[in-house]
Amino acid sequence: MDVLQSVDNTSNYTTNAKGGTTPPIAIIEKVYTQTKNSSLNVDTVSYGDSVFINCNYSGLLQGSKIITQFRLLGLNDEWKKTKSKHFAFSSLQPGKYYFQYRVKSEMSYWSNSKPFSFIVARPFWAKSSFVVLLFSIIIFFFAIVFCQLLRRQHISDLISLNHKYEMSVMKSRLLHSMMSPHFIFNMLNSIHYYVSVNNSNEAESNLTLFSNLIRKNLEVSQSKYISIDEEIIFLEMYLSVEKKRKDNAFTYQINHSVDIDTSTCMIPSLMIQPIAENSILHGILPKDGNIKIDFIKHDSHLEVVICDNGVGYDSKKTGSSLHNGLSLKVIKERLSLMKDYYGFAFNIKFSNLYENQGNIPGTRVSIDLPFVN
Repeated sequence: MDVLQSVDNTSNYTTNAKGGTTPPIAIIEKVYTQTKNSSLNVDTVSYGDSVFINCNYSGLLQGSKIITQFRLLGLNDEWKKTKSKHFAFSSLQPGKYYFQYRVKSEMSYWSNSKPFSFIVARPFWAKSSFVVLLFSIIIFFFAIVFCQLLRRQHISDLISLNHKYEMSVMKSRLLHSMMSPHFIFNMLNSIHYYVSVNNSNEAESNLTLFSNLIRKNLEVSQSKYISIDEEIIFLEMYLSVEKKRKDNAFTYQINHSVDIDTSTCMIPSLMIQPIAENSILHGILPKDGNIKIDFIKHDSHLEVVICDNGVGYDSKKTGSSLHNGLSLKVIKERLSLMKDYYGFAFNIKFSNLYENQGNIPGTRVSIDLPFVN
């Protein structure tokens, strides 16, 4: 039965078999809880609090037999007989309740029972605001855990990438420190030739250049990054040795943008010399030619361009020697790993210099690098 409908029904009087007289008056004297010592003004009761109700009656003749009943709509709709005038209700669930108390004698109607209503409030953990807060905390907690897992995975990936990058650098160092056996053999043959013809000046000059290049080569191979100044010095030494060894069969130029601070701007080591070597061995020789190396500053990156006027680019022939082919492969591997590790688009591109003039194509190699100070 609906609570409000039950309350409305309490206004109906009933009579006993002997006929009705004026009914007594039922009185709700006091309502209070464990936390509120109030009288008839308790409207909201905290969850878990107990409700106490004191009742009484008046208007009965002395010696009359009294019958009293009560009910708590919202808990139970049935009237219950009682001799008590004091009622206690505990462990009530959240909701609205109507307490009714009535009295009668054997010769009277039931007294008109006006309900006393009160509300048991929801516990804090059942309120929508708390539920939202709880879910927010749970979501926040899982978000933190998820971020931590992502962070650990990211760190693990970076460590893995770093290990791969270190291995790539070690490969470059190993290849670079070995140098080309043909280069060393030919350089020693040149020195031996000048010694055999008693040209001690040329022999000494070649030996000095060669020893300086070997020493600089070892220095460069110990660093991941070197300044553009150091790279230019190393390239000058290498190209001058190769030019002398090839009887001045080619010329070269090394240039850089005027707004580049070559002493502080760093680039990955062991990257440019193998490409220059490839230009000499597979581009311009055996005919005379020219190699040009430019360090060009852009808004967001540094571009290193190596050009020659040789036979042009052929992906099947570029780096055809075992040593040089491995060097170019390691360079591409290092650039790919650095792209993942640093989040910068490291690129290397081989192309024909004069693509619209197939007779004299030449080769252009472009490397994009970030600015590192």
